[in-house]
Amino acid sequence: MVPKHGTAHDDVSIGLRGIGVERRGVIAYIAATETVPVEGIFYGGQTITLAI
Repeated sequence: MVPKHGTAHDDVSIGLRGIGVERRGVIAYIAATETVPVEGIFYGGQTITLAI
């Protein structure tokens, strides 16, 4: 995974990014220096702000 790939969601959490998967899925992660912790996997219109 390329750390700076995906859409930035700094309004939710600083450094949070999301990558669309298939049509309705999103993998949310924080781009760190050497590791990329996955913050959540969301599907079908789930609200990221409520989950994180």
